[in-house]
Amino acid sequence: MSMAFQEALLEKRLHSLANTQESIQSMSAYCLQGKGKAKQVIDVWLKVVKKERVSQRRNLFYLANDVIQLAKRKNIKEFVEGWKEALKMATPFVRSAMEVLHFDHAWI
Repeated sequence: MSMAFQEALLEKRLHSLANTQESIQSMSAYCLQGKGKAKQVIDVWLKVVKKERVSQRRNLFYLANDVIQLAKRKNIKEFVEGWKEALKMATPFVRSAMEVLHFDHAWI
């Protein structure tokens, strides 16, 4: 992200996130460039989760997982801590309990 946080650009990129490792890793790196903007990044992510179809929501959860894992490795606590509440709020938008359990055990 450039000097100025661009919510509209982030939202557009989240809507077009592909179900590929390359796409998710690239988007994860993009999100983490927003140091100091974790709350805004997470808020936009949650907004997109609420709007998207189920298959795209899954991609967004994969992205959250990747961001959390990278943030842990890089010790970027604002991203690790920031996802806790967002994931709780996003859980009802995941289609099945099995998906929720899978995500819940994989993170935090």
